[in-house]
Amino acid sequence: MTQMSRQYLTGDVLAAMERREIKVCYQPKYDATTNRLKSAEALARWVRKDGSVVLPEQFLTSMEQSDVITVLDWFMVEQVCAFLERLKAEGIRLRPVSVNFSRWHLHEEDMAQRLADIVDSHHLEHSLIVVEITESAMINEEDRMREMVAELHGHGFEFSIDDFGSGLSSLSMVADTLPDEIKIDRSLLRKNCEDVLVISLCNNIGE
Repeated sequence: MTQMSRQYLTGDVLAAMERREIKVCYQPKYDATTNRLKSAEALARWVRKDGSVVLPEQFLTSMEQSDVITVLDWFMVEQVCAFLERLKAEGIRLRPVSVNFSRWHLHEEDMAQRLADIVDSHHLEHSLIVVEITESAMINEEDRMREMVAELHGHGFEFSIDDFGSGLSSLSMVADTLPDEIKIDRSLLRKNCEDVLVISLCNNIGE
């Protein structure tokens, strides 16, 4: 049974992490041309010991207000890598997993190196972890975003822009950061690619 609409404080979430109540759920991504599984996205879910579920919007909102959200992000990375390492040991084919990173990581020193160290500790290829950042995190952070993406690519990680089109969309930012994936927000497609921005984006993706 889902919890009521109470908003949980950061301390509640950190305690839940200590109790291992924050779980990783994997949302599959399929290739539209082949209908085959291509990759997955890691999503944080809070499942209490009694089986009740706290909705993401009830606990992520408070954490996103400060850099404490990075604690959850790194927790997710560790959990995803441990999961992939187990699959590897069982001889199961591995596929890339996208992990959400907040805007606070833009100012985290040696973020790309820390990610590389974690992935290496689990004996995984760097290409298996995709760093996903929302478009809104890029606003007024263009220079640092370019630097961070270059560092990630230098370590062999892929980069994904989430919710593109939900805010101040900038095709120049896409060109400068060269994302490996763009997740287009549904609001950008409401006019079925009728406006100039979407037509330009559709024509340039993949070039």
